[in-house]
Amino acid sequence: MGHMNGSYGSPPAPFGPSGSAYGPPASQAARGPFAHGPAHGAQGSAYGPAPGAGQASGYGQAPGAGQASAYGPPHGGGQASAYGPAPSYGPPPGGYGQPPSAYGAYGPSPSYAPPAHFGYQQPSHGYSLGAITNGAPMLRWIVFGSFVGSIVLFLIGAVISAVAEGDDIGTTIGGVFSMFAFPLLLTYIVTALVWLYKSWEMLPDSMRMTGDGTRVSPGAAVGYLFIPFYNLYWYFIVSAGLCAALNRALAGFGSSKRASGGLGIAAAILQVIPYANMFLAPFLWIAFMFNVEGAKREYARLSAQA
Repeated sequence: MGHMNGSYGSPPAPFGPSGSAYGPPASQAARGPFAHGPAHGAQGSAYGPAPGAGQASGYGQAPGAGQASAYGPPHGGGQASAYGPAPSYGPPPGGYGQPPSAYGAYGPSPSYAPPAHFGYQQPSHGYSLGAITNGAPMLRWIVFGSFVGSIVLFLIGAVISAVAEGDDIGTTIGGVFSMFAFPLLLTYIVTALVWLYKSWEMLPDSMRMTGDGTRVSPGAAVGYLFIPFYNLYWYFIVSAGLCAALNRALAGFGSSKRASGGLGIAAAILQVIPYANMFLAPFLWIAFMFNVEGAKREYARLSAQA
């Protein structure tokens, strides 16, 4: 054994208190002749402190210490290095774009309008639809002339018959005058119905609506007057309703001219009362026609200028 020790040297003595044959922990190892500084992990050596010690070495600070080195900050630190910016987990370049519109990508946003209940009308844009026809304004004069003529002829016949006092010739002449009064009376009725048809026809289809939203066509305005009992209600629709439709059209043009719905209602009331419908109602109907014709004329004039 002594020869072996002389040939190969003595085995190294145990290092440190641990007695390990492979050397003590780095923090407690004895320094040998070839040591160039403190053990790694303790204090700085000739080559600088051990990696990870958080202090700068000759090659720069140890990577991972959270401070910049010669090669820049560690990757993931959010700062630029010599090789370009560190990878980031933020939004992509240019962002994600604008959020989608609540009303769609294209076209104007939808507009809300209340439902068309209870006679509600969509607000106009300061104008109204033009008149389709002129409403046959001359018919009111035929209505007026035929009614007045029938009254005059009937009165003449009645006077002649009364003056004749039973004379056959006088009675016959009085009867002839009274007989001519009936064709004129029939002309009054027919012409008034034609006037009513033409007045509703004057309005565009979308505007043939009463104040409560009831749609009225020109044919229905006249035809429903021949339905027994229902016509008592329809008199009010075709009179006051026509005024409401015309007034709506005039308001669309910005005109202050109006048709009198109250006059139409008064005529309709007299029309449903027996005897008054023959002697009083016609006078109010004629007055109503002339009043409405003023509104119709204004509507036709504004339509021609639009």
